[in-house]
Amino acid sequence: MNIRHSTLRLLASGFLFAAVCKPIFASDLPCTPHAQISVSKINADVIAIGDFHGSNEIPAFVEGLVCQLALSGKPVVLGLELPMDLQAGITQYTLSKGTPEDKKALLSAYFWHEKQDGRRSEAMFKLIDFVRRLRNEGKDVLISAFDSGKSDGLQALTKNETRSQARRDSIMATNIYDRLKQYPAHTHILFAGSGHTGKFKQQDWNPAVSSMAYLLAQRVSVYSIYFSFLKGGEIWGCRGPDIPCGRGPVSASTATTKEGFDLILPIEKLTASIPAKDAP
Repeated sequence: MNIRHSTLRLLASGFLFAAVCKPIFASDLPCTPHAQISVSKINADVIAIGDFHGSNEIPAFVEGLVCQLALSGKPVVLGLELPMDLQAGITQYTLSKGTPEDKKALLSAYFWHEKQDGRRSEAMFKLIDFVRRLRNEGKDVLISAFDSGKSDGLQALTKNETRSQARRDSIMATNIYDRLKQYPAHTHILFAGSGHTGKFKQQDWNPAVSSMAYLLAQRVSVYSIYFSFLKGGEIWGCRGPDIPCGRGPVSASTATTKEGFDLILPIEKLTASIPAKDAP
């Protein structure tokens, strides 16, 4: 398959990344790109951005990158770790005026009311709404929900049967690959948990599971990005089956390399993003 290679490179100018994570919107533009990041050339079919679910800053980074590409005239497919059975509702919302009724319709889907693990955050809703605003300005930006949904095609035989993580990552990789074939002229950005976006042939917690990015990289080129958190911070997430989901601390890190990733960018401090369903 011939896929037009996206030409991207992310370079952080300066050592701190905090200001990058708070885009400023000009009145005459749908958005403002991050001043600290330049767009040049990285030969990759896919850019995979690793999330630490439940922060404000990492979705804001994705927003700034999509903004920069859109304003330079590049068409974009933004892939999100959301169930593929939400696709119709997401697409409908990005074509809407973004009224309170439109938001209510989007957030009425089952996904937003399940376990609040950070993927259902206000920041994630704002990222979807950001794409809606870009589309209303005529920018060619699409959202693709690539995670497996309530049913991935294999029906459980008993009520105690659990979903295979290996099957889930394989389905996500296949869904993304199919989008690449359908939209070869677009820049493809994937935004998912770092356990999926790092290129791991074997996961530490289960050597039988290969990550989504690793599986995808066997077919196309993938450039994976993650972050260090210089002053730590907090996220909204879930830390165990017996621990209620909520705000939790993030340890400080100054790492400049991480196995499975091509680039590590520094964020000064993470702040927690509350569930979208609870936001005003």
